[in-house]
Amino acid sequence: MTGDAGYQWHGTGTRARGRRVREKTVLVIEDDAAIAGLFAEVLTEEGYGVECALSQRDALALLRSTPIAPCLVLSRAFVTAHGDPYVWLDLVRGHTRAPVVICARSSAQHFAEYRERGYAGFLAEPFDLEDLTAQIVSLCPLTNERGEY
Repeated sequence: MTGDAGYQWHGTGTRARGRRVREKTVLVIEDDAAIAGLFAEVLTEEGYGVECALSQRDALALLRSTPIAPCLVLSRAFVTAHGDPYVWLDLVRGHTRAPVVICARSSAQHFAEYRERGYAGFLAEPFDLEDLTAQIVSLCPLTNERGEY
């Protein structure tokens, strides 16, 4: 399945047709297709390329099988597949050095522990889309230091 904005879906029998080439790509891992689509829409409007995986398994397969080098991994799916968020981080780290941002219903006080263990960002649910884009832009800016794309 592909979004009109050019993002791709991976997993559960879906595959994208084509996509726009963008300079930086965010890998969105979200098991709810509606939420993944919303994240992808917002990020493509910001100027990012987006790859969507509907499960952790699909995300790892995507990282293993394609030459994508995401500038950031946004994950909301780890909670359902692994009770331990550090197991998930170790699995992702085996395939990419991109910063990993997690979205979870944990309190913000857990973020200090997450950061110590290697997560680059944390969004406590519920959050608004401005917080999401601000965090992604800060960790994966689209422009260089001179403000050029």
